[in-house]
Amino acid sequence: MVKKTRVTLSNGLPLVIVEIPDSKSLVTSFWTKAGSRFDPNGKAGMAHFLEHLLIKKTKSYPTDIELAQVLENVGAFKNGTTNKDWMNLNITSSSKDLELTMRILSDMVLNPLIDQKGFETERRVIFQEQARQQSRPDDLVWEVWFKTFFSPSLMINPVLGDERSLQNIKLEESVKFWAEKAKMRSNILLISGGINANDVTNLAEKYFAGTKLNEIETPRFSYKAKERIIIEKRDLPRTNMLLSFKTPGGPIYEDFYPLQVLRGILAAGWSSRIQQRLRVKESLIYGFGARIIRYFDIGAFTLIGASDKHNFPKMFQILCEELVKLREKGVSQNELNLAKGFLGGSTLSGIETSWDYANWYALDELYWPDKVESPEQRIKRINRVKLEEVESVAKKYLKEDSWNLAVLGNVQKSEVKVEL
Repeated sequence: MVKKTRVTLSNGLPLVIVEIPDSKSLVTSFWTKAGSRFDPNGKAGMAHFLEHLLIKKTKSYPTDIELAQVLENVGAFKNGTTNKDWMNLNITSSSKDLELTMRILSDMVLNPLIDQKGFETERRVIFQEQARQQSRPDDLVWEVWFKTFFSPSLMINPVLGDERSLQNIKLEESVKFWAEKAKMRSNILLISGGINANDVTNLAEKYFAGTKLNEIETPRFSYKAKERIIIEKRDLPRTNMLLSFKTPGGPIYEDFYPLQVLRGILAAGWSSRIQQRLRVKESLIYGFGARIIRYFDIGAFTLIGASDKHNFPKMFQILCEELVKLREKGVSQNELNLAKGFLGGSTLSGIETSWDYANWYALDELYWPDKVESPEQRIKRINRVKLEEVESVAKKYLKEDSWNLAVLGNVQKSEVKVEL
């Protein structure tokens, strides 16, 4: 049975351990509230830039090849991810290499080597990453959505920054930025895999507890979007859209569970309403998705889809019709049962690896450690959701005065009518 333990190291750093019996894999990771929302004004992309630099080389391994080889010699690899609210540095390895990965991760976090040569080299690499993203409309539509949902806060800045903001970032200020973020008492060290909690705790004390940590308050933003709809016109074969409705942010809240069931009824699986209407009956889409997002201080119920430019207006009109129909006429018991079954089964089948468990627990452990749920606890709560609760949250959140829409593609604003 998988067991999660949270302890506090002697210097105050939280350590989260997920023991997965019989697992041969291991994820050794460090999570910090250093996402792109904390980038200094005019320097969008700094957190992501740092992520690249931190996993590049350390004072113990002063060249890229040395750090890569010491890990790859045992089949391990290093990586990092930057999001709006967080950044993580991680090493994936076999479970037998716990001490090696713990030592090297501590080096990346506490003793990175950020010099001018590496700084300029990685800046050029990120320019290439930015160029690649411009060819991925499924990703770009999220950046358009941020402009409408989060304006005028710093959350509108792209995680990667842009060419101009990246040129504004200097080495010295990057080092100072990380020196502050790496030593926050509210960061977490998360270890997941075939390990023993006592071994992990002892090694975490050895490699991470020697640093004094600081209490730093996470800033909150207030959101008053200037524009409810943004259409970014591009000559693309498909038009992508992201329709959202405001929901609470922060820790798990009571409406979260019926909203999850609502998500299942609308867009989870072939039997969902939108898939049945837009793909099976009308053949207007290839796929459709829905996500519930929780940021530190705000959340969103999002619907994501794309259609060719000729059929996009019809696709969007039908989507609005289905949302209004669900809100006004409710759902059936059969839909409720199907959604619960789908959510329960897909949750369990989607959480098997060390990385699956790390991703499941990390965000809540980082921001809301007193509100953390296991996959099994989440499924039990979802299974208790009643029909009237789903209908209630549909009326409460899928409202005509709480939506925001982002569209990326070859359409005119006059072709997109939001009738909710």
